[in-house]
Amino acid sequence: MADNAAQDQQKGPGKPFPKGRSGNPAGKPKGCRNKATRAAQVLLDGEAEALTRKCVDLALEGDTTALRICMERICPPLKERAIDGDAIKLPAKINAENAGQVFGKIFKAVAGGQIVPGEGDMLVKMLRTYLEAFEYQQIAERLSELEDAAPRNKRW
Repeated sequence: MADNAAQDQQKGPGKPFPKGRSGNPAGKPKGCRNKATRAAQVLLDGEAEALTRKCVDLALEGDTTALRICMERICPPLKERAIDGDAIKLPAKINAENAGQVFGKIFKAVAGGQIVPGEGDMLVKMLRTYLEAFEYQQIAERLSELEDAAPRNKRW
């Protein structure tokens, strides 16, 4: 009896399982949807074309809310898109010497409407990360050269 009381105190009140161990180790399968979501998906899957036609008809009659709601289900907005290679002509090799030029091209592409500001921001962050990695690589190479050139038998 005393052992059970000690175990209950370790687990805490209202916590029947030890920390890190679930009462249902298998758990809910990944990607499993609830019944209502599955039923709605089945209904929408077979009716996408009819809903689209109805949305167009309602939109032509002036009901833009119905159009927006249905179209968001059928054609969700894109989260990301590939950046057109013609929008920004980047040099083949990017380094510290031409980083300002690359930044200028990104800025001009945003200002000119070839890419959206979020894409420009992402490209600038990628440029910064690339340059930092390039700098770390150069530092590692210089350090290696210095270590190779240093006398081996001297103590500092």
